Amino acid sequence: MALATRPSSRPSSTATGFFPPVPPLSWSFRDPFLLFPSEEQFRQAKKVIGEAIRKWEVAAALSVQSPSLRLIDASPASRDSPLNSRRVADIDIFFAEFGHGDSESFDGNGGLVAHSAYPPLGIVHFDASERWQIGQGAETGKVGQRQKEQADEASFVIGKAGERGRSNGFGGGRQKHLPRGQMAPMALDLRYVALHEIGHALGLRHSTYRHSVMNTYYRQNLAILDGQTEEFKLSKDDKAAIWELFGEKCHQKKKRRKS
Repeated sequence: MALATRPSSRPSSTATGFFPPVPPLSWSFRDPFLLFPSEEQFRQAKKVIGEAIRKWEVAAALSVQSPSLRLIDASPASRDSPLNSRRVADIDIFFAEFGHGDSESFDGNGGLVAHSAYPPLGIVHFDASERWQIGQGAETGKVGQRQKEQADEASFVIGKAGERGRSNGFGGGRQKHLPRGQMAPMALDLRYVALHEIGHALGLRHSTYRHSVMNTYYRQNLAILDGQTEEFKLSKDDKAAIWELFGEKCHQKKKRRKS
């Protein structure tokens, strides 16, 4: 079932753990440790999270008129809301530093940058000590001064430990690392990492297909970018995996109801 070089109708992102077979499910992006320096940055990050969730919803749908995966936004209206301090959703998403109340602590700048848990735990946590980028322009490896300035303008560090030196490790799904010899990115693209980690939270394992968002390795891979919109896109392998997890089950249940 694992595919190393190309996608097929059978996904290489195998599922593990399941939410109830017929959603809706809920998700929440919050800031329980009040790490974001401004409401605007918090809103921008939430927008990226929402767009990543929408991509998985669309991929799992039978059609536009017949969604098989519905994820309802249960995020707090503001960080002043009581809902900002406690979990209220099936998938709970936030930034944190070091020890933050679960079984795996973050390690400051470098190393582990995000982790997630399969259903039914449904958590996605990002390391606030990393340099993150919202939007276009993340660069990998050595770049010219102008490219570096553009990346710096689009990136931010939420936590207090962000100025420490970083290593080449990339943690996602609790087991991600950059390939040997690959340069660490100046800024991690939140669009890519959010897509990957939300995939895990929905129940997907890593994929062996090199252009998959669920690939084990963090890649600034142009093949994953939509040339028209500069947005990260799900591969055929990713779409087949989420369809198998949600769309196929929903389709089978509808057929049983009709019969």
